[in-house]
Amino acid sequence: MCVAGAVYLEDCPIQRFIPIYLIVGGVFALWETLSGMVQSICQVKDPDGEHSTFMRFCQVSESLIGCFTIAWFIAGESDLSLPTFLVVIVVAWA
Repeated sequence: MCVAGAVYLEDCPIQRFIPIYLIVGGVFALWETLSGMVQSICQVKDPDGEHSTFMRFCQVSESLIGCFTIAWFIAGESDLSLPTFLVVIVVAWA
């Protein structure tokens, strides 16, 4: 997703926000995947849970990224324009 968005960042004839949508979605999907991998590695190396704070951070991070990814998908599929969605997200977090 990131590569396709980066290659066609300035060349999308349909809508200029599609490559940005792909880049952001790809980055967050990659972050979620890496977080899950790190969490799995930590569980294998430390089954007793000595690093439970780090594990908890990975779990919370993965959950938040999952929620954002779902919202990002809905925003990309709806008739809302991407800038309007970003304004709604910023106002909601403020």
